[in-house]
Amino acid sequence: MKTLLLIFTTLYFALTAFAQEAPAPMLLIYDASGSMWQKLGDETKKVLAAEALSSTVANFSADQPVALMAYGHREKDNCDDVEWLLGLDNTSKEEVIKSVRSLNPTGKTPLARSARMVLDQLKAQQKTATLILITDGIESCDGDLCQTIAEARLSGIDFKLHIVGFGIKEETAALQCAADAGGGQYFDASDVDKLAAALQEATRTTVDNPSENLSIFATKNGQPVDAWIKVYPSDGEEAVAGGRTYRDTALLAVPAGRFKVDVRPLENTDIRGTSFEIALSAEEQLHRTVSFDAAKISVTTTVNGELTDGIARVYPADFSQPVANARTYGGTKVMEVDPGTYHITFEGLKVNGAGKLDTIRNITLDGGAAREMVHNFEVGTLVIGVQTQSGELIDATVNVVDKALRQNMAGSRTYTSPGSNPRTYDLTPGLYEVRIRTLGAHSGQDETIEVEIKPQTTVEKILTY
Repeated sequence: MKTLLLIFTTLYFALTAFAQEAPAPMLLIYDASGSMWQKLGDETKKVLAAEALSSTVANFSADQPVALMAYGHREKDNCDDVEWLLGLDNTSKEEVIKSVRSLNPTGKTPLARSARMVLDQLKAQQKTATLILITDGIESCDGDLCQTIAEARLSGIDFKLHIVGFGIKEETAALQCAADAGGGQYFDASDVDKLAAALQEATRTTVDNPSENLSIFATKNGQPVDAWIKVYPSDGEEAVAGGRTYRDTALLAVPAGRFKVDVRPLENTDIRGTSFEIALSAEEQLHRTVSFDAAKISVTTTVNGELTDGIARVYPADFSQPVANARTYGGTKVMEVDPGTYHITFEGLKVNGAGKLDTIRNITLDGGAAREMVHNFEVGTLVIGVQTQSGELIDATVNVVDKALRQNMAGSRTYTSPGSNPRTYDLTPGLYEVRIRTLGAHSGQDETIEVEIKPQTTVEKILTY
């Protein structure tokens, strides 16, 4: 019995070790869209890409599973033209090479759909994989590849995504974003040699053999937050690595040396972010947790106690450029800023007069605190009408000038419609001069009157000529 138990135990550990050592699948998402017929030099992208990929795959180890998905190879205008050609358990390199060479580029570039199908399969089979997307163009089917990848990472699917752009002339920011979200790299391959080098690097840096040596986790007021990360040489301006945390730990591959790390929180915030210095040796692993304290300001604007549209701007103590602003649209808006002392201006968008812009100075906001601010504009109403003695409406220009400041505060025309004559103006309290000039058949009248506007009162002036 002991001998039998020893045999089973030995067999169990042997199988367990084998399972642990078996490499995760390499999953190739291959571009067979119509643009692959374009030429680079004397040959088409289709031929060049197939040869480069075939050479790469031929050097895989015998036990390396290689799955293959292609898109755009069957129908010209079908964004659902995505097909699994070889599954996650395939280990035949010859089948991969044969399938790639036989593809007939035809259709569109549904990057997000292709990724979604792959990720759904990984989730269903609970597998880990290295994804390599080879594309010669950007999304052409209204999908959002970066969002698809980010949501998959947040859902717990375990994968690494590299993207190889082959001869792409369009803006590649969306592809870079997706590669960052997938914990991999974006490779810009402008010719076949760079394509081969990119494939070699992508297939070498797998989910089993990560090159990441810097991990960053970011929180805001104690909760995980999505944040951008950029790593720069301490004496340079070109980033050597970058990524996003997606409310999780971001893993970055950084060479040995001294660097500055910039971390900026996202998710509707105006926090400036932070920077810190690191030094990495060749074999070192480094982790940093970055904590942000945010102060929240809820702003509301009212006119005589009724909700109105307005703009709130948050200025630093020196009144330089605003650090945050929000438009209320007749409701309440929330801004997030770094802790500190600020001046806040409120502008009433449906208010006229010198008092339409008001400033509240030296507001101190502590990290994690929430401040509610309701600013009320007190206004009075001026009604100006222009007509003949018989009641016929007269077209006229109306200009309302602040008497003390000698500045024009409002103006319009009355026209000859009951909908615009008389005209109504909401004005902050004060003395105003109102100049009326008649137009059209009744032109020639030019009159200036003085009015005093008080809060929540109406001054009506109907001028007759």
